[in-house]
Amino acid sequence: MLIEFSVENFLSFKDMTTISMVAAKPFKEHKESHLIETNCHFNLLKTAIIYGNNASGKSNLLEAMGFMKQIVLNSFRDALLDNNERKFPLEKFALNTQSEKETSYFEISFIHNETKYRYGFEIDYDKIVAEWLFHTTSKEVYLFKRDYQKIEINKYAFKEGVGKEEDVKENVLFLSLLATLGKEISSNIVDWFKKFNFV
Repeated sequence: MLIEFSVENFLSFKDMTTISMVAAKPFKEHKESHLIETNCHFNLLKTAIIYGNNASGKSNLLEAMGFMKQIVLNSFRDALLDNNERKFPLEKFALNTQSEKETSYFEISFIHNETKYRYGFEIDYDKIVAEWLFHTTSKEVYLFKRDYQKIEINKYAFKEGVGKEEDVKENVLFLSLLATLGKEISSNIVDWFKKFNFV
């Protein structure tokens, strides 16, 4: 279940923009038909509507979600196909010269198998600049944090990443690499992305 999605410096989104499916606490009407109860001390909306003027960015939000999904599912495979010279099909915010020099940011929170995850990355045209994965059981803890090629792993909560830090190339997501190797948590997250559909 989707909780939140955030994007920055992509298509028409210069600044951080977030869509949240978390229901406002005063929401009381039609709870049985409109809300999903979670084990995370909040409820989620079953549906949300984005409205606005033509060319105001509604479709670009879906494009951003689709871009993140594509990178998660294909970063390992595409790096092999392109002989390690792969550039991401990244379209940064074009109406500001500074944006061209900055990274693009994508982050998503969701619930899968009764666990809340928060996963995201910052990328430039040819490299992963940062990447992170957190999960929440009783409280949120990091599973791994990446700063360029330096990867810090929670050795207690994310044993599947231990020893693989040096195996990831600069244009490949660490999550995608681990999922390709059949690691359990990473594979489950990638499976969630495979089922993350929008029209």
